[in-house]
Amino acid sequence: MDALKKFRQELSQKRKAFYADYKRQAIATNAVLEKLTAERNIHIDLIDYIKVYENGNISLCFKFSDKFRRIAEYIDLNTENTAKVG
Repeated sequence: MDALKKFRQELSQKRKAFYADYKRQAIATNAVLEKLTAERNIHIDLIDYIKVYENGNISLCFKFSDKFRRIAEYIDLNTENTAKVG
C-alpha cells in the first residue's frame, strides 16, 4: 500500500509541475501573440513565416532578409575597397 501511495503522490507532483510549465508557456505564447496581433499590419508585410520550437523559442523569417543581407554585404565590400584605395 505504501508503494502505491508514494507512486500516486509522485504522479500528482509531476502533474502539478507539468501543468505549471504548461501554464507558463501558455502565458508567454499569449504575450507574444498579443504583440504580433497589435503590430499585425507591419508583420504581414515583412514576415514570411514564423517557427515555434518545442522549447518555446520563436524564429522569424523575413520576406526580404536575403535582399537586405546582400545589400549589407555589398556595402561592406565596397566600403572596405574604398578605404583601402583612399
